[in-house]
Amino acid sequence: MVRISGSKVVAVDVAKGWPPWVTVVCASFACVLFACGEGVRGGEGPVGEAAVLGKAGGTIAFHGVSLTLLAGALDHDISISVRRTKAPERAAWDSVIDISPMALTLNKTATLVSTFEVPADRAANDITLGVLVGASWRPVANAQTDGDNYLVSGQIVQLSTYAPVATCGNNGQCLSGRCDSGICQP
Repeated sequence: MVRISGSKVVAVDVAKGWPPWVTVVCASFACVLFACGEGVRGGEGPVGEAAVLGKAGGTIAFHGVSLTLLAGALDHDISISVRRTKAPERAAWDSVIDISPMALTLNKTATLVSTFEVPADRAANDITLGVLVGASWRPVANAQTDGDNYLVSGQIVQLSTYAPVATCGNNGQCLSGRCDSGICQP
């Protein structure tokens, strides 16, 4: 079931018996259809949505971001918020995704999908999904990039801060900062 608040998709409940990829595809499509036209570039403040998800799992989708939790990822009902905020000034990307409660470890992996803009010094396939660890960005293991549709996705096990980040490229250089762990750091 898709829940819509105003013009935004708030949550998509996982249907019993459906393969998990169907939920991810449906949630991503609903996000694009209903809520991906706005962004945070240009001085807008943080935007986000929250939903109470539980043992059955579900999806929170808005502004080009969708987070899908499989059944069993949570032990009990909990309010999960997903906010998209403006990236640090020297970042090679336009926004970051804060997922709260921070540091909550899931029982099963969740799928995070985000749209992205391509920095001037990169190609679409030079973008990956990164996670903020301390003060540095690290690549999310097994992240995938769909350069044709400007989407990054990855399997996450902890709620944290994520972003579509620029890789350092073959020459290991970044116009927007320094290269560390294969990611251009702000």
